[in-house]
Amino acid sequence: MADQLRERRRGESPRDRTDDRLVLALAYARKVATVVFPFGLRSVLLSESQALEVASALSAKRNLAAQSAAQKIRDQARVNLDAGETRTAVDLVPEELAELAAVLLEVAWPNEREYVELQRQLSRPRRSAKL
Repeated sequence: MADQLRERRRGESPRDRTDDRLVLALAYARKVATVVFPFGLRSVLLSESQALEVASALSAKRNLAAQSAAQKIRDQARVNLDAGETRTAVDLVPEELAELAAVLLEVAWPNEREYVELQRQLSRPRRSAKL
């Protein structure tokens, strides 16, 4: 795609080049996948690689809830947007959320905003869905 844009640039105005940069930026943004963890009105977004790191740490735990959470996260991280697949939010049950919270506390994560926000959201008390 970049080669096609370079070939078209010959004889174009600077404005056309700006449009080309926007096209490239949008194409890049589409390829940088994000995995959504919903928490009520707020959501935490992890990049595909960050989500796969969390899933890997969960996989190291030998219990059903951790394994299930890891698989759900991996499934969303590996969605192929270019093939027309759609990404949905990672829907974890309370046991899986507890395992995710434990992994985030046990493993030394980079001090990146996404991990900090995920830890913060998981530490907040949850309301039960009782009717």
